[in-house]
Amino acid sequence: MKHLSLVKAQTLADLAAIRFNEYRERNPGGIVSSTDFASLVLRDETKEARDFRLQVESLSDVEARDAVALMYIGRGDHLEGDYSPASVKKAFDGFLGLFSKDSHDQLTGTLLEKTAVMHRYLADGIKRVRGAL
Repeated sequence: MKHLSLVKAQTLADLAAIRFNEYRERNPGGIVSSTDFASLVLRDETKEARDFRLQVESLSDVEARDAVALMYIGRGDHLEGDYSPASVKKAFDGFLGLFSKDSHDQLTGTLLEKTAVMHRYLADGIKRVRGAL
């Protein structure tokens, strides 16, 4: 990665996992109806969600761009076949260019909106970039 350290990326992944686990404990059946969704939206922000949000919002623009690229690498977007280091590097660089004009709010919004899967995307992205970048 260009600007986001692996340590900081791992912190984001860990906080996202803590936030996800807290969400699952509070909503063991998931969201089944619009009433469930409404009550979730109207709840106060949990400590776990706040910790993750504050960490994401504290990222600089270039760190946020790296984190979004990392998320998409973790998701497997634009990776070729075997996820080789060359494929990861090419995809990562492509994402940096793709998101180069996005504002800080757009970048951090992308990281904050995927509660149910962000921890997996970041963890998988970290694994993939370790050997490639």
